[in-house]
Amino acid sequence: MNSRRKILAWVLTASWMVAAATVGPAVTTAEASHARYANYNWKPTGVSNQIEFVLQNAFRMSGYGGGCYSTVPPHSNVPCTGPFGTPAVGDVIVEFVGGTMFNFGDATFVGSPLGPLFYVVTSIDPLNDWLLGNALDPNSFPAVDTTITHTYAASGDYVAFTDSCCRISTTAAPNEHLNNPDGFYRFETVVNVGTQGSNRSPVGSVPVIVLCPINTLCLFPITASDPDGDTLHFRLSTPTEASSLTSGNPNTHGTVCPVNFCQPGPPFSTNAASVNATTGVYSWNTTGAQLAVVQPNTLYSTQVMIEDLDGGGLIRSKVAVDFLIQLVPVVGSPPAFDVPPSPQCGTTLPAVVGQLLTFVIQASDPDSVDIVMLNVVGLPPGATMTPGLPTSGNPVSSTFNWTPSAPGTFALTFTATDQTGQQATCGYVIEIADAPPPNLEGRMTGGGRLVTAAGHVTHGFELHCTASETPNNLQVNWSGNRFHLESLTSATCTNDPAIAPEPPKAGFDTYKGKGTGRYNGASGATAEWTFTDAGEPGKSDTMTIEIKDSSSAVVLSVTGTLDQGNHQAHEDK
Repeated sequence: MNSRRKILAWVLTASWMVAAATVGPAVTTAEASHARYANYNWKPTGVSNQIEFVLQNAFRMSGYGGGCYSTVPPHSNVPCTGPFGTPAVGDVIVEFVGGTMFNFGDATFVGSPLGPLFYVVTSIDPLNDWLLGNALDPNSFPAVDTTITHTYAASGDYVAFTDSCCRISTTAAPNEHLNNPDGFYRFETVVNVGTQGSNRSPVGSVPVIVLCPINTLCLFPITASDPDGDTLHFRLSTPTEASSLTSGNPNTHGTVCPVNFCQPGPPFSTNAASVNATTGVYSWNTTGAQLAVVQPNTLYSTQVMIEDLDGGGLIRSKVAVDFLIQLVPVVGSPPAFDVPPSPQCGTTLPAVVGQLLTFVIQASDPDSVDIVMLNVVGLPPGATMTPGLPTSGNPVSSTFNWTPSAPGTFALTFTATDQTGQQATCGYVIEIADAPPPNLEGRMTGGGRLVTAAGHVTHGFELHCTASETPNNLQVNWSGNRFHLESLTSATCTNDPAIAPEPPKAGFDTYKGKGTGRYNGASGATAEWTFTDAGEPGKSDTMTIEIKDSSSAVVLSVTGTLDQGNHQAHEDK
């Protein structure tokens, strides 16, 4: 960067900090146009009808210059730790600007003791005036719990959502919003409560602001994965999915969105944006798109819906990713992520509970005078970047470190942006598996009956703790249906200290297995189960089993304590 560019960058940053330091929590409607980004996901907890949500949102950073908050009652206002009293990574804010809450879809919602949701800040971008945070569960205060747990009164498919106001205004220095100025924002997800077995939602990630060149084709991927291995389907959200009302506000060209929400395209652009249904690659030819008239930054809002499909191609659930696109002139060459030392972009990084995952992310710009800013969206709670992000240089690098405490799936996206507005993105999925317990030797036999609301489920089996040892047999019958195990593909025998009395003589009390077999005579079905032996006389023995047919549709998913029969663990002799 030449000296003039350095001075300009520092002046912009310093001006923003001074402005942010003078902004308090009281705002007008125009000032409240602050929503920048949203990304939600969820999973069942294992407790009946109970779901755990993760809510990520980005807001206008200068809207929270009035101070941060304590999670300890009475939740006093405390100084933020960033420059000039602005929020920094790790600070906690209350979303007073838009009054954001989350509706579980069953006529109940969550906020906080102060009204709107609390958020812990996970990423910031002072130059572009946004902060990203994870919503906190108020029932866990004073702990900073970034998962919000809710128990539904009944099973069913629920549309859970956030619905509030407002998106960025027509002109809000230094931004000009072209397609949905001052529009409402709605981020929704379909939640399967006891209707799709143990299905979990997809997870996704994309930068808060994606920079696209003017008058050319812009392509970038939506980083996403399904924790259950379901096929993903991508599409643009409908107007009513992305907003509950239309603002009716014209942009600086006098153009108005005629519906609740307009994706990038006509009447604001010659060409309509699209997303590849299979790959998740977002595409927009920006030739002919309206550009900012009053402010320097041209912004378009957009929302993508990610759906997971069953084996028959039917939709199980959906989650939205809502973000901004900024149109920028092409100047020189864009940055690029350096591989190595960075892992290959778009890959899945395996991790294990209790074990450190570490990697270096590095980017550089072929234009030697340019300075590259490195940042991240979707950093998992507890993960650190050293040095902290954003950070700048050419090349620029930071080290990711995280020791996960529970299994799960996370999507995160790094951005490398130079001072001319040229950008590269790099996304990863992190898959965290449980640390494998020591597999004990032996076998388990038994069978019995489980009484469910849908009828009786009976089973009988002999299964070895080592899948290659034989014989291995399992038969399950219910409501005129039957499953017969043909191949045991995974087996683990462990001792669960929570099961009383002490384990049987075999030294283990829990058998977890997976296998393939026939469902009603048709091969290609799969089953996953857990059987426990809680000692004699067997009245506390339990079974959990999920069976899918050859199209991966769940045909049986039950758990409970046997009302007849028992399970017996044996030493291997």
